[in-house]
Amino acid sequence: MVDFVYKPEVDYSLISAENSEQTNKYLADFKKGLLVPLEVHIMNADGLRKFINSQEVPLDVREEYRDKDKEIDDALAGVIRTYSELETETNERQLESTANREYFKHFKDANIDPAKLNYIKLLRSYELMKIANLKFIEYWDTIIRIFKAVKHTGNSDKFLEQVLVFRAFPRRETCDMVSLFLRRLSYLLRINKEEIKYDSVIASGVYTSQVSYTLSAIFREDLDRVISSVTTQNVAGNYKKTQVSEIVEDTAIIDEYTLDTQGNEAFNQGYFHIISIKPNKFEVELEKIRKAIYIETHLGAEEDALRQDLIRKFISHAKSKDRIKEYENFLVTYFGFIKDTLTLQFTNFTESDKLLYLYHFGPVFFLKVVIHYMREGKTGYVHRNYTQKTMLRELPFEYVKYFLKTFWDNNVYKKTTKVDRNSYDSYQMLKTSVRNIWREEQAEVLQKIQSEQVFLRAFKLHDLASLKPFLVHELSYSLHVSLIRFLGADYLYMPVHRSKK
Repeated sequence: MVDFVYKPEVDYSLISAENSEQTNKYLADFKKGLLVPLEVHIMNADGLRKFINSQEVPLDVREEYRDKDKEIDDALAGVIRTYSELETETNERQLESTANREYFKHFKDANIDPAKLNYIKLLRSYELMKIANLKFIEYWDTIIRIFKAVKHTGNSDKFLEQVLVFRAFPRRETCDMVSLFLRRLSYLLRINKEEIKYDSVIASGVYTSQVSYTLSAIFREDLDRVISSVTTQNVAGNYKKTQVSEIVEDTAIIDEYTLDTQGNEAFNQGYFHIISIKPNKFEVELEKIRKAIYIETHLGAEEDALRQDLIRKFISHAKSKDRIKEYENFLVTYFGFIKDTLTLQFTNFTESDKLLYLYHFGPVFFLKVVIHYMREGKTGYVHRNYTQKTMLRELPFEYVKYFLKTFWDNNVYKKTTKVDRNSYDSYQMLKTSVRNIWREEQAEVLQKIQSEQVFLRAFKLHDLASLKPFLVHELSYSLHVSLIRFLGADYLYMPVHRSKK
């Protein structure tokens, strides 16, 4: 049986953005134009869409992914749409117009300086390519996930080779190459802050007159020397007048309502690293907590829900009139409780390993676990008067998100280093640890599925929604979510590990 696994020819994550020799070697295609290396996305997406719907595909293979047609079409259409939008936005005339319009937001000059205008154009190109690449990664990962789940047969293996080996995997590698390009461009622009809001990236950097900000500057063999030479000089412009060597606080809090813990590599970027709070809803929930008559901070039924032996010092009574402080104290304890629960099975992990695991697990998945166990344990709810005779019981979701923002930044993000967060080897070590835990459980879980007709039918139909309650019961909700985060939603269909006797 052929094992279709994404194995890039080059590990771009190991190449330093400062290494001109290496970046020039692997980014040479960009010398032909900003979008030239990305054209293969649209070509492969269009060709793949035609191929998988053609008469060349055997009917038995076609049946394997027929129920995923919409998801496949959406992903491939997304690739084409993303490229088209990027092509429009990076058109020279469009970039020129945008740079002129936004010039005085960046520089407090009397007149427009062409050199600084070029800086803004290149910065804008970086922002556009960054968000486009994140979308390409998401779309191609969707295609890979769907087709890796197709059963291996004589007919399907040839088909999967065409889909995965010749189309999807190479485009995923293109994304990794673009990530290197973006790191190199970030190095040139000396980007010191960026945030993802909605469907866009907003970045700021440091301008210097010692660099000509054109695409060709990326390929300067002496770029590292040039960048180093300006570290002791004050820079002009409205981009934070500072020295490059100045130490910026290592925080993931972008603003009062946004947490962004994304790193510099493809493997530590994605929605699960970003928490966005809705200001209006937060203010409403804040007022509800202030006016609460009672706040549930007891454990309730949670012992059964968590199935863990971590209960300690957890029962508190609403003695304080300061409901906000009372709720925040509860959340600190509860978040710590969930942290312990998520890392309980990694008995061989150091504290640093556990923190890195939580970082990659991400605040969004952590929030999922928190809310699930709050609902299961019937805790964290706020009681307030609705009418004279009616009381409402609500879970202030937006406020929990808001408080998690600071908690996560202080207790997870700031306690890991930038080097560790961007280390592909460390990330792979964590994935291997999660995979090993699943291998210990996999055989027994699959045996139980095969012994129950209802479960077996859902398994064969790839009906994961129907199987979820069973998996949560067998594995615990926290482990189930960890497996999804690190191994993918289809972890149940991974090849069965046979231990050597």
